[in-house]
Amino acid sequence: MPALETGENDLKNSTRYKYKELEPRVEGLIFDNGIYYVTYTRYSKVKDLIYFVVAKIKSKDKSWTKIYESPGLIAPYYTLGVGGKMAVKEGKLFVTVGDFSLDRINGLTSDIAAQNPDLPWGKIIYINLKDGTEHLYTLGHRNPLGLVFLNDGTLLSTENGPQGGDEINVIKDGFNYGWPYKSYGTNYGGFGEYKDNLPASPSGIKYESPMYAFVPSPALSEVIQISRFNKKWDDDLLVGSLKAMSLFHIKLKSDRVIFVEPIKIGYRIRSLKQFGKELYVLTDDGSIIKMDFIPNDSLQLKVYKRILNKIKRVIN
Repeated sequence: MPALETGENDLKNSTRYKYKELEPRVEGLIFDNGIYYVTYTRYSKVKDLIYFVVAKIKSKDKSWTKIYESPGLIAPYYTLGVGGKMAVKEGKLFVTVGDFSLDRINGLTSDIAAQNPDLPWGKIIYINLKDGTEHLYTLGHRNPLGLVFLNDGTLLSTENGPQGGDEINVIKDGFNYGWPYKSYGTNYGGFGEYKDNLPASPSGIKYESPMYAFVPSPALSEVIQISRFNKKWDDDLLVGSLKAMSLFHIKLKSDRVIFVEPIKIGYRIRSLKQFGKELYVLTDDGSIIKMDFIPNDSLQLKVYKRILNKIKRVIN
């Protein structure tokens, strides 16, 4: 696969972004109907701006084709909170776009971007794969790091809150999920609500509540629905986490969470994939963990480190 032009080597010379938590990088990758889709951030040294990009490629193509590029990031910083997860259904590519920490007053047009329908930050959008048009689907998000269509067609996301308040949300067209005015999390280092530092929320707006919120925050990552892995887990959710270094096995009944079972892994979990009777956990330290059930219904974990290094070389 050809390399993506992220401009990471040029960002160090930026005069706009005084504070940088990360480098431009790949945020999400999926494969659907013979096509790879990728989300990433790109720095342009010519405009001194960072862009959020969605691109696609077929296996035999020689270059990536951009199908979406955001406006430039107007802020004095470039931080975590990028989103970039994807799901495809009925010819539409759904994409989470994080709020890039535009949840405060900087005196810029990007202030409290998640509540501004004219800006992409803090949204879930979809791209019509037939005509290439982009559409706003939901707003009021902080950093959605998981996105999945369930077997019944329900769209779910997992979202990082601030200090506490990670969420599982049922995603519905046109709904507002409240960030930064509504959250079960608090200010970092204190007990006050995040909105306490902001101007009053506009009146008359209805904010949707999460299906489930985690306090304290485990830093949720990808979510999948399990199918034909083990009869005790079928149709349940499996959610990864970064800070907690755990998987969360979640039992649903209709739109209710019945229980959340933590499974300590000991690695920061970035992504989850199921292939038949096997589950694979991709970690931040260069490992792949294979999960399966042994005959007495005990969960067995095997760690493979060399496999992921090979995958990284292909992606990069």
